[in-house]
Amino acid sequence: METADAIAIAKWVIRNICEKHGTSVSFSPKIALEHAGNGMHIHLCGLKNNKNIIAESNGSLSVEAKEMIGGLLKFAPSLTAFGNTIPVSYLRFVSRKESPMHVCWDARNRLALIRIPLWWNFKKTEDEIDNCKRTFEFRAPDPSANAYLLFAGIAVAIEYGLKNPEEALRIAEELHLEKTAKENKRLRLLPQSCSESATCLGKDRKYYEAEGVFPKAVIDNTIKKLKSYKDKVLFQRLKSNPQKVEELMQKYLHYA
Repeated sequence: METADAIAIAKWVIRNICEKHGTSVSFSPKIALEHAGNGMHIHLCGLKNNKNIIAESNGSLSVEAKEMIGGLLKFAPSLTAFGNTIPVSYLRFVSRKESPMHVCWDARNRLALIRIPLWWNFKKTEDEIDNCKRTFEFRAPDPSANAYLLFAGIAVAIEYGLKNPEEALRIAEELHLEKTAKENKRLRLLPQSCSESATCLGKDRKYYEAEGVFPKAVIDNTIKKLKSYKDKVLFQRLKSNPQKVEELMQKYLHYA
């Protein structure tokens, strides 16, 4: 809640400062085709008895961390419903632009959906590490996100991974980018439109609604909003018309 509040307040403050100086700010996930886009990466750590359990004493990922990652990967397509909420969000999910495109994780590749920050390797002793400095990074969300719903969804995904360790560890093993590259496996793509994101949320809604975490009405209205953009085949239609893509980005320039 505190982090979601901070995001909302920070946007409000920045907008007002810009207005005061006669300018404006955009939090849009995509403002130009040639640029990578604007993400809102989430770094996560796991605390148990007030100790970060993301890494083992030798610096390798813990079993719990892999369970958490497996849970996030399972729910990643439907989490876009809360973290990537407008049509131009999906212009960001393209290859070779340092943005995620596939459902996978890795330590070295900056295109991975979940990345393990490399600076871990340069730490010498566990005593030197701040309690929450060892994290893993969820790179799909962008500033159009509803942070309150997104963080609740992330919590659902991570809890699922921890409560279903066998499935979560299998997912983490199968979707490790280094492994899939060696085996030449095709990875699942993230949703390519709000419409596809809504479909993914509909398939996973029973998990989000379990134990009353997400009221049914919230899921219904989120799906309704995403489908209202009618963008299922939008980008296929716009591929040969860059001017129309530019117009679309301008339309959503100040939406987020």
